[in-house]
Amino acid sequence: MRSEEEQIEVLRDWWARNGSAVLIGVLVAVAAVVGMRFWNSHNANQAQGASIAYEKMLGALAQVEGRDDTVAWAEVEEQADQLRKDYGSTVYASHAGLALARKAVAAGDYDAAAGYLNDVIKADRNDALVYTARLRLARVDIQRQDFDAALATLKGRFPVDWSAQVAELRGDALRQKGEAGAARGAYDEALAAAPQGDSLAERIRMKLDDLAPAS
Repeated sequence: MRSEEEQIEVLRDWWARNGSAVLIGVLVAVAAVVGMRFWNSHNANQAQGASIAYEKMLGALAQVEGRDDTVAWAEVEEQADQLRKDYGSTVYASHAGLALARKAVAAGDYDAAAGYLNDVIKADRNDALVYTARLRLARVDIQRQDFDAALATLKGRFPVDWSAQVAELRGDALRQKGEAGAARGAYDEALAAAPQGDSLAERIRMKLDDLAPAS
């Protein structure tokens, strides 16, 4: 059995050989824990800040429903810009892009609206938001009389539940392009996909009636 002095000497030798590695390991472990806590705190603060800005934007949007409220639109723009600038990697930024596109459409600035919607599509953060942006982009392109662009946007994949809206917009583009027969076919497809008794179905029937040849 080693004496106390021998044990101390053995420990000194071991520390001389391994002390640096032990210290480095401890420091790395501490740094990892501190870093994880900082990251979690940062993410929590980011999520909270984004949520607050998003709620303010939604509140302002609710105020402009059905009326032109300059003050509310300014709040929408302020909160949407903050979401895109400070939380650009989150889904909130895509919601902000849709809101800014809506504001641009209300102002008749269809080019700006198309830019915001394309940003949402390229970001591809959420399928439902991308489908929404593509439908709205098609409507904007129809307003810009860029019917081929609208038709190209509508060619991509959409969920089955969106079929009626997609076919209706395709009919709108074809009708304004002067292709009445193709537009009628698109509206027939839209009507078949639309829930019967729904306001969408009634709107499509009206468009079909407008295309009916005069007797």
